[in-house]
Amino acid sequence: MSEETARIIIVAGGFVGLLVWLVALSLYRRMAATGDPEFLEARMPGRTPAEAISAVIDQVKQYAAMAKFTRPTPTSFSIEQGGVQMHFAAERAGGETRLVAGLDDARLTHKFRWGMGLLVLLVMPAVIVGLPVALWVWAAPNAQQGIRWQAVQIVQMVHVLWPPFLVYFIWRQIRKRKQAMASNLLVLADGESTTPSAANPDGFAR
Repeated sequence: MSEETARIIIVAGGFVGLLVWLVALSLYRRMAATGDPEFLEARMPGRTPAEAISAVIDQVKQYAAMAKFTRPTPTSFSIEQGGVQMHFAAERAGGETRLVAGLDDARLTHKFRWGMGLLVLLVMPAVIVGLPVALWVWAAPNAQQGIRWQAVQIVQMVHVLWPPFLVYFIWRQIRKRKQAMASNLLVLADGESTTPSAANPDGFAR
């Protein structure tokens, strides 16, 4: 392998690493921008607020051993599991009951954001910059053919390129499951079709 070929391999590998890092950085920024609770609501004709909350409790009581349940008032109920809090509150609205579910995963997101930030802001830049520089300085100009072939070690960069995407994927899947759970609980509690809500259930901290 010639010195020129070795340098081309190093530059190409570094460029690919930079592109992947930019994508990972955009995902990290997207995760960091997530923080406000999300709300859904359902209309429940023919039920009182207390009955609406009792219907939710009936759907989740089988999971009592896996989550922390609290019922601050007869018309509100909270579930906390794995850094995610779901708070349900019911109130009269016209001639029917409005059941609002709030989903707050700030603590869960904080943990994933810390781990992904460590990878994206520290580990990835150190390797993406450090490995090409080391190969450029010590491997490419070396007179020994075998040493110049070490330029292909640029592919070792892949070991730090994929973990941030795994972290982001796991975080997103957990969020989607919790969102689906909150929506399904509203439906299973005999509510009509769920819709996004700007309401903040009583007792649910933003």
